[in-house]
Amino acid sequence: MKAFLSTGEAAAVLGISRSTVSRKFDQGVLEGKKNPITGERMISRESVQRVLEEHDLPAPKLGVFSKRLSVVSQDKAFKRMVRTTLEGTPGVETEYFSFGTDALVWCSQNQTDLLIVDDSIQDVSPEELIRSIQRWKEIPQPKLRYLHSGGTPIASTVDKEIVWRKDALDTVSLARALYETLGISRNHSKKARKGEGNRRTAPRYLVHLPAQLSVYRVSAPKETEPGQAVVKNISAGGV
Repeated sequence: MKAFLSTGEAAAVLGISRSTVSRKFDQGVLEGKKNPITGERMISRESVQRVLEEHDLPAPKLGVFSKRLSVVSQDKAFKRMVRTTLEGTPGVETEYFSFGTDALVWCSQNQTDLLIVDDSIQDVSPEELIRSIQRWKEIPQPKLRYLHSGGTPIASTVDKEIVWRKDALDTVSLARALYETLGISRNHSKKARKGEGNRRTAPRYLVHLPAQLSVYRVSAPKETEPGQAVVKNISAGGV
């Protein structure tokens, strides 16, 4: 069981946005560590559990999280195609890198399910990056896919079974390849579940909080009258 969660995983557990998780980390509300190279915030499991308990929020199974995809490429068009393909698909967290060294450091410190290495990267040889990860013994290796543009020969050390031809991929074939490799169902796509985006995902709690407010006309905002209001319930997703 992982001791640290990514900002995306912590956000999914707490029912808040990743930016809010990052802000709460910087404020000291959430604790953890920062990657000294990438600056990525890693939130401690105990810190997330404490926030859940302090706000009386339902605690999900913290051992179950989304699939993580890492893409190392300098091809903006391919990155955009990945984003478009996975848009609306819950349970998949994606990290993008332009340099192989950044991806190598990230994957050495964070569990990744699938790493796509594009031959467009220039700081290191994509074949050497793949071989470096395949030599890991102390940490789990991600599934590897080598995105080949066909312009240069593939090194004999690269297993041909992990090669994806870039010129043969479109959004449909890429989606099929990603879902099959990550082991997720295409039925999880938001587009396949019409209307689910409007469903409430966080529970509501019955409360009765008196509040004071001021009422004014738009035409005369300085002329206010006192008023009263009552908050009847709140959503756990906004806590």
